[in-house]
Order: sequence, then C-alpha cells, then structure tokens
Amino acid sequence: MYVKNCWYVAAWNYEVTGKALFKCSIINQPIVIYVKDDGQYVAMEDRCCHRALPLSMGRLEGNDLRCMYHGLKFAPTGQCVEMPGQDRIPPGACVRTFPVVEAHSWVWVWMGDPDKADRELIPECIALETPGLQHRSGHIEYDADYQLINDNLLDFSHLGYVHSASFGTSEDWAYTRPKIVRLERGVRVQRWVTNQASRIAGPENKVDIWGTYDYMLPGVMIMNMRVTPAGSAQLNNMEPPDLTKTATLFSQFSCQAVTPISDTRSRYSFSVLTSDEDAERGLLDAFWANTRQAFDEDRAVIEAQAKSMAMDPARKLIPSVYDSALGQFRWMIEKQAREESSASADGVPG
Repeated sequence: MYVKNCWYVAAWNYEVTGKALFKCSIINQPIVIYVKDDGQYVAMEDRCCHRALPLSMGRLEGNDLRCMYHGLKFAPTGQCVEMPGQDRIPPGACVRTFPVVEAHSWVWVWMGDPDKADRELIPECIALETPGLQHRSGHIEYDADYQLINDNLLDFSHLGYVHSASFGTSEDWAYTRPKIVRLERGVRVQRWVTNQASRIAGPENKVDIWGTYDYMLPGVMIMNMRVTPAGSAQLNNMEPPDLTKTATLFSQFSCQAVTPISDTRSRYSFSVLTSDEDAERGLLDAFWANTRQAFDEDRAVIEAQAKSMAMDPARKLIPSVYDSALGQFRWMIEKQAREESSASADGVPG
C-alpha cells in the first residue's frame, strides 16, 4: 500500500549531476531523472511510448531526451517532438512526467496528482551543506517491503539486541518507553535513556542519552541524539534538555528516508551531521563507521524477517507495547492511501 500524494526521496543531489541520466524506481514506477541547462530537474517515465525501451538508455540532446532504439526525442514536458522518418507526430506520443524538486540536499519526486504537488509538504530536513555542521551520507538498498524498514526506525527497543556490537547500546532501550506525539503527517518519538556506558565519556563515566525524532510521511526521519552527563535526565525532569543548563558531550543529527522501489525492494538514504568541533575531534568519523555497521546489522535482520514473512504472509503477528509509533504510522499510510483510492474511484484525481 502506497501514498501517492507525497514527496519521495529519489536520490541525493550529488547523484544527479551534469548530463548524466539517473535511473530509479519509486512505488513500482521506473523513472529517469536529469538536470536541464538552467539547473531545473526533470523526472520522466523510464519507458519510451513507441517500443517501451527504457529512456535511461537514451542520450540527452540539450534539454531533450532521445530514445536510442528508434530515435524518438522527448521534450522535458514528456511530449515527443521528433519521430525520425515521419513529419506527423501522433498526439498520444508522449511519456508521463512527475513534479520534481531539490530540497535539503535530496531530489524529491511527487508520485500523485501533479496539481496537488505542494512543496510545503516536504519535511524540514537538515541539508548536508548546513553551516557549522560536517556530514557523511550514503544509501543502501534492501530486499524488503519499505514498511518493514519504517517499522524498524519507529521502534528503537531493538537497539540493545541488534546494535550492541556497532553502537554499544544496552538492553535498557527495551525497558525505556518513549513519549509519542501525533503530528499532522507523522509522529514524534522522544526518550531519555539514563546511566549508560559510553565510548565518548570513557569507561569510568556514565551518561544520559536524549533522543528525539520526527517520522514523516511517507518515511522520512529527522533526528537529534545528545549524549549528556549522567543526571541530566533528572535535571530536566525527563523533559527535552534545556541546553542552557545541560552539558552536551556529543550531539549528532541524522536525516533518513525510506523509498519503496517495488513491493519487495527499498532504498534507504541517510546522513549523519555533527558540529565542526566534534568532527575535528574525530567523533564524526567514528560515529559514521559505527552507523554503517549498524545499518548492515539492520539490513540483515529486516531481509531475514521479510523472507520469513513471505513464507506465511497471512500469519498473525503478536504486537507489543513498543509497536505504538509504528502502528500509528501504518494507520496514517493506510488512511491516506484509502482516501486517494476512493477519490480516484469517484473520478476525482487522487
């Protein structure tokens, strides 16, 4: 089940540059993306209307894209403007295009009704180029339904079991319930985890960890994690830290986006950002190495989960108290998808 009237992350902006054609797929729709001479992006169905060759196998000619099977040329609007060997171009000779914008270092594509494409609905992520911050970024792909990745990111009780080797997290994460706040197009998840061992503070010192993130449709996370001296949680009455009285030993921001490629494959884009000072202390590179290891750990678990579920898809799963955030988010996806489907059935563009 997919929401269409929303912005999906197709790529990092540095993946779509120059005169290269960027090939991707979003919710089972093959797409080719390129940049025009004026710097604006074009997102086009990756299928020639003549004999169905992927247009990503074509070549750019100025701002137009030529299919390299029989030579049809398409303008950025998707309209065919040249058919070699004939003067008349059939009126139906065109391919679908999609609204596409660059924001917060990502290239976003709107998969629904173009008239409803509202740039204000792009979540407020943290750009890689944010002054005062240094970053690392990347992406991986999963052989799994995208909602399983959303589920994983909305329930951090797994950290002490899946990531004890990479992040060094304890099982206390499974015994510390977060505060969950419903947002208009997502959920906010916040918690303190107290009296933790930390590689940053050293073996003799304990720390309190504050974490907060917004998780927005269709699967975009904006997160901040802070490592603070032990006692900080009580100092702040278990509420968000007052930074005027709470020391920060390490802070990192992260933006992450889950994009369904197909029903069984997903793209996961992610960044880590720290202050210039923390980066110069080597903390960014150390945390990035742990992060990449952790994401490989997640992928192994989620792909194994997907295979197990595929063997008996009708089998009921038993919920736990930690399924609240992911349950609410799945409900949001299902609600909007149903509304779009109903509107489409009534003849109203979804």
